[in-house]
Amino acid sequence: MFSDMKKNLFKLFGTDGIRDLDSSGIFKKENIGKLVCATISSFRKLQGKAVNRAVIACDTRSSSPVISKRLREGLLNYVPEVVDLGIVPTPCLSYICKRWNCELGVMVTASHNPYYYNGIKFFASSGEKISESFENKIESLYDKLRFPCGKNKKSGLTDCHSKGLAVFFDKLNELGSTIRKKLVIDCANGIASLYARQILVNAGHEVRTKNDDVNKRPNFHCGAEYPLNLKKYQGESEIGVVYDGDMDRVLFLDEKGRLFDGDHIIALFAISMRKSGLMRKGSTVVLTTMANFGLEKFLVAEGFKVLRADVGDRYVLECMKQNDSILGGEQSGHIILRNIMPTGCGLTTTLFLLKSISNNRLSDYYGLVKKYPQKLVSIPVQKKIPLHSIRGFSRELDGINKMIDSNGRVVIRYSGTENKCRVMIECRDRVTLSKAINKMCSFIGKAGL
Repeated sequence: MFSDMKKNLFKLFGTDGIRDLDSSGIFKKENIGKLVCATISSFRKLQGKAVNRAVIACDTRSSSPVISKRLREGLLNYVPEVVDLGIVPTPCLSYICKRWNCELGVMVTASHNPYYYNGIKFFASSGEKISESFENKIESLYDKLRFPCGKNKKSGLTDCHSKGLAVFFDKLNELGSTIRKKLVIDCANGIASLYARQILVNAGHEVRTKNDDVNKRPNFHCGAEYPLNLKKYQGESEIGVVYDGDMDRVLFLDEKGRLFDGDHIIALFAISMRKSGLMRKGSTVVLTTMANFGLEKFLVAEGFKVLRADVGDRYVLECMKQNDSILGGEQSGHIILRNIMPTGCGLTTTLFLLKSISNNRLSDYYGLVKKYPQKLVSIPVQKKIPLHSIRGFSRELDGINKMIDSNGRVVIRYSGTENKCRVMIECRDRVTLSKAINKMCSFIGKAGL
């Protein structure tokens, strides 16, 4: 995170762009100027040409308009044409970036993070997140700049909010209408509050929305970080739909109130896509290290090839491209259908799921994945010291691995978007799982991070 980057060796970029408290120094006007200068210069050095067209958008957070304005002003110093989409879902900006051949896309959002955070995601002309080498170049140049640079040359700013949304919605409409379902949607008081009802009603569904006020705090005890809060409304619907703040991911609840997470979604999509001919036996599905082993076991038994990437949709997509895969994603509900969108899209996932289940119930597919008991705990930290350099960490980890034997997995990593250490342990035996997670969390808590 920017605010402690020097002291604790935190990087400017995390697993999904820049993310920090909205009061952080990175969002100050002079630092935004430096960031834009470093980004444009890095593009020129890596691509051997200038950025001629950039597209920018933002989410509904109270700090987003100011940050977006500062970024626009910075971009207008260097880019002949800047397209402003206004408040749209992140996947809308991604798609427009590709469709309109914009060399650079800039999205102001902190996605699923708490309302007092904000962030900046950068996209390439492919609609994909910029590469890690691009981020490293930006970071290197940013550190060398001592003041904003720029010639304040005249550029053109175009308001394309309505036009951009229409193009994005037309793409979603290609998925077609589906058999009518009663849906209740948790909009996370974010972007879904503006667009989810419209798209899903147009697709033929009966829709009720909750947490749909953009003037309230996004993600505050609602949305994708609190999916089971929607359970109390399940008597009103057949399917619960839960978005995060910028609509790049989604989770579901079946009519019995059970969570249908990314693991369940990927299992359902794999079967559906094979049935429709989009995938076949031997096709590759890309998961992350956090995916439940029960999902991997199911996919392998169904004849799919399974690969695991590091956490982060960019790494999932890189692995998908390298292995000619069209299906991948994360347990958190960030699902990539590469044949439809260049990045994860909550609306695309919702429409494709509704099309996949047709006139069946979502609960009919819940049992596809026999999940291993798994627990994930996020521990707040002040600094991110390399884990294996912590005294006693390797010995503690070895002890945990012996506890769970060969029947489970341990994944310990720092969050790329928050000051937290994630501890995930998976084990067939729930008693052993509980002991193991408590033991490791106690160690991390006492490590002085």
